[in-house]
Amino acid sequence: MSELIIHIGMHKAGSSSIQKFLASNQSILQKHGYRYADYNNSFSSDRIQESGKFINGMMYTFLHGKIRKRDSFEEKKWEDFLRKVEDDLSKGNVILSDEAIFAKPDGKEYVACLKERFGEYGIRCVVYLRRQDMHIESQRTQNIKNYSYINKNASLMSMEDYYHYCLDHKIVFYEYYTYLKAFEEVVGKENMVVYTYEDACEFGLCKHFVENILKVHYEEFQENKRVNVSLSPMDTEVKRKLNNAFCQYSYAINRVVNRLYGEMGLTYSNKRGFQLSPKDRRIILDFYEAENKAVAKHYLNRADLFSEKIDYSYIEVDKDEVSKNYQNLLEKMIAEIIYTYNYPSVRYVLEQGKQIVLFGAGGMCQRVLQEQEFSVAFIVDNDRKKDGIQVGGVTVVWSGNMKEWNKYFYLITPQDAHDIAMQLENKGLKYGEDFMKIKWETKGVMMLEEDIDA
Repeated sequence: MSELIIHIGMHKAGSSSIQKFLASNQSILQKHGYRYADYNNSFSSDRIQESGKFINGMMYTFLHGKIRKRDSFEEKKWEDFLRKVEDDLSKGNVILSDEAIFAKPDGKEYVACLKERFGEYGIRCVVYLRRQDMHIESQRTQNIKNYSYINKNASLMSMEDYYHYCLDHKIVFYEYYTYLKAFEEVVGKENMVVYTYEDACEFGLCKHFVENILKVHYEEFQENKRVNVSLSPMDTEVKRKLNNAFCQYSYAINRVVNRLYGEMGLTYSNKRGFQLSPKDRRIILDFYEAENKAVAKHYLNRADLFSEKIDYSYIEVDKDEVSKNYQNLLEKMIAEIIYTYNYPSVRYVLEQGKQIVLFGAGGMCQRVLQEQEFSVAFIVDNDRKKDGIQVGGVTVVWSGNMKEWNKYFYLITPQDAHDIAMQLENKGLKYGEDFMKIKWETKGVMMLEEDIDA
């Protein structure tokens, strides 16, 4: 009989690594009778769009279509998803993975719906639990790194304020025993597969999943090389200060700030460490001790759920150093924002109402045609031999055949643009009004040079 394996998370416990690993080893999985169900690629949040092809990501669809009945389109997607799972189960075992199942209060209903639909097959729930103090710190760092209005408060709080917030508000999924019992009511204790993230990492997380869950030799699989960049304590505090400075502004502005930080930040300290003090860490572990011991006894038949080992030491970040690094970063970012708004790529040109002509049919010209989504009337070049040829589907015109120079706006593609600029100025054209030089910024962003001699 086929089996449905539901990996429910938790988030910040290697779920994305497992999902990417499974997706990249689909053919090997199928050889052993498993199908990783990566056929759902549509999801509303930025987080899922980024890695949607690796994540089943059906919690949103389930909530808005099946439970809340708010969206008939999402309900149809949910039914289509179930039919695909059913078809795959008729051929072999199926693996579903979505850490949102564990994170959302309705995760139990999600699993119950799958159980009701596929009860004739075997069903197992797999979860990797992360020690609460480690998870709280990791989640806070992630919130600060990717500032958003959804987790606004968590993106602004100090470490001490954030962990007190978590304890005071009794985040339900940190009460592991109570939370897991809700899933157990649906699938049965014998079908609850519980591990700790820390134990699995000692073994190798993806290797642990393959050999302990799927009972397949790991050596056959392709390893996952992706590394998630984490912030050092200094970088975290600089970014938090930045979040507090811009939190009153629009989401669009904060997205620009996040992008610029990704390009300019992450340079202050490579020193890894934790911001939770030993005293605060002890407070958190004591708070959840009873829940953790209950999980250890009930699911793992041992006394303690987690060891108290940590990989890095406590680092108390120097507040004066944070302020200094923040000020330096802010000055650079403001300069970049001012420059970007004064010379905001080709949008500036399009506002002039003229057709765009590229000057120079070399390698940079080809890059512009390949990577930029705007219409080019033609390419002008001083090499007569290029007259009439096609570059990227655009015709090259020899400059000697040009008649009405002032009808167009010229983007100069060669890096050494001085002679071409002089040529255009001799035609009565002005830099900034009739032509500009292209330059390439970080991450391949095309900009226009403020000064032709820059």
